[in-house]
Amino acid sequence: MNRKSKYIFLSQFNAFLSRGALSAVFLALAFYPSTAVLAETSTSTATTTWPTLVESEAAVRSYFAEIPIMISIAKCESGYRQHNSDGTPLRHLDYIGVFQIDENIHAKKALGLGWDIHTLDGNLAYAKYLYNQLGAGP
Repeated sequence: MNRKSKYIFLSQFNAFLSRGALSAVFLALAFYPSTAVLAETSTSTATTTWPTLVESEAAVRSYFAEIPIMISIAKCESGYRQHNSDGTPLRHLDYIGVFQIDENIHAKKALGLGWDIHTLDGNLAYAKYLYNQLGAGP
């Protein structure tokens, strides 16, 4: 499995788990060189796409509707982008995703809380966690 396929699989698996569906449906995993398939049942599979810029912006605006400063921060940090055009997480040095969260400092903690900052959902959730803990300061 190449790096992109592994990332796609992990982001889909994270999304699957976040829906709480693991206990309700049969989980089948299949690995292919160019794609990853995550099946909720034996007949349905997830796609291997990532959110577009429009979808990412909409997700940020929806997730932080009650905290508008976070919408402004996401626009400033990444222009609402979670991924590059090739599907890899947006990265500047060690900073990842929409909120440019420092991977070296926060990735392990985020994973411990059940969020992968390399995914849009995980980046949003961990950014909200940081906001709740520290506020909007630098």
